[in-house]
Amino acid sequence: MSEKELPPGWAWSTLGEVVEVLDHKRVPVSAKVRATRSGNVPYYGAAGQVGWIDEALFSEELVLLGEDGIQFFSSQAQKAYLIHGPAWVNNHAHVLRPLPNVVSTRYLLHYLNIFNYEGYANGTTRLKLTKASMLSMPVPIPPYAEQERIVDALEDRLSCIEYGLSATSTSGSKLRQFTDSVYHQALLGIFNSPVATENAVSMGRVRAVNALLRKKKIKAYNLAEIQGYSPPENWLMIGMGELSYGCGYGTSTRCDYGASGSPVLRIPNVQGGVLDLDDLKFAVDSAIDLSGYFLSAGDALFVRTNGSKKLIGRVGIVESRLLHAFASYLVRYRFSTELVEPKWIQIVTQSPLWRAKIEQYAASSAGQFNLNIQSLSSLPIPLPPISTQREILAKVEEYCSISDQMQAEIDQVQARAESLRSSIQRQAFAGWLVPQDPTHEPASVLLERIRAERAAQSKLKLGRTSKKFSAATSRPAPSVTSESAGTFIQEELGL
Repeated sequence: MSEKELPPGWAWSTLGEVVEVLDHKRVPVSAKVRATRSGNVPYYGAAGQVGWIDEALFSEELVLLGEDGIQFFSSQAQKAYLIHGPAWVNNHAHVLRPLPNVVSTRYLLHYLNIFNYEGYANGTTRLKLTKASMLSMPVPIPPYAEQERIVDALEDRLSCIEYGLSATSTSGSKLRQFTDSVYHQALLGIFNSPVATENAVSMGRVRAVNALLRKKKIKAYNLAEIQGYSPPENWLMIGMGELSYGCGYGTSTRCDYGASGSPVLRIPNVQGGVLDLDDLKFAVDSAIDLSGYFLSAGDALFVRTNGSKKLIGRVGIVESRLLHAFASYLVRYRFSTELVEPKWIQIVTQSPLWRAKIEQYAASSAGQFNLNIQSLSSLPIPLPPISTQREILAKVEEYCSISDQMQAEIDQVQARAESLRSSIQRQAFAGWLVPQDPTHEPASVLLERIRAERAAQSKLKLGRTSKKFSAATSRPAPSVTSESAGTFIQEELGL
């Protein structure tokens, strides 16, 4: 938006002109220390409250804008939020006090959450919005009374959208519950005919098949117990590690977009039980041989590290051979298709009782949840004959195809709602949401008055500094005396 496009009475300013930055009052306190200072004062970080503490640094309505650890380039991610009353803020959020009667707190909040941070937030591994960059951000300023009307109209429209999104979210939750129910019933043998004793899979057969495929001996782990589950008659219970003929972590080689090496799959590529190859990074070192990490049909990739416990243990099934490696945040298990349909592994490990066990195993470290091979390998896999697996999977596919279609329709509605939200927000800050009132004082007049006041204050402060400097330099210079050869003592300045 150029300055010529602003409505009558509006003016461009910078964030530094319309807020007071209180970053100097922030104090970071580690979780360990906070544990010794329990209290009822909220402790805030980049994206919101992260704990509690026993005293406050602030006690007013303020805008907090993430400094780092924020998805600045995501149109849907929150970058700024309001705090009220007693609060403590760490050094991961900028603390902003909007100038009274210049910029509305709510107006600024909405604007900071839709601002395009390209060119302002920078960093290779972790985006950071420095204070200098933040202060230079352009802000369209309407007359103050109009800001209030804009925010009222904007929030009224957004509340309608949120109501609709809430309804679709509820529908989505019910569909996920339906899918969970289908998976659970599949593992109870509801969708298949009984397995005769002579058709049951034996441990001996599993070991014989895998012996032909294994390149090295697989370590045996104690079988975990799945609370509330009993397998149907003649189903073998076997650890995932023993059922597989190979497992291991991925490569830790450095990757980037557009690099010349082999493509390397990462956590974002594991989606909905399959692999999404749209967002790929490549090995930076093109000479490194990653063929040992290439994928074959039937491989299962598990997410072993994530900031969300709900996403830990997410699995993607490889449907055909790929000349793609996989990163160290993933674990690969390889299965013989003589013994198990890879899709069966997905059904088992993503069913409610198994998800509960996986989340129980997930250990937290530095804000990340982690799984190791020992935990995953000890997960029990109920194993009917391959023909029974296929019978069950066909029924699961029949039921889940209906829920998938409904979910796709929900996704379309949510996408349209998000598009409408963005359109309304753009209209708000372009002056199209409410009519202008020509009787209001133009923002340009207000900003000029602020600039003049600040210039006068700066001049007054400079004058006081000059007087102090003049008084200090008018005193006699301190003498330097020699006490002994090579030793000098300087008298204390009389300041």
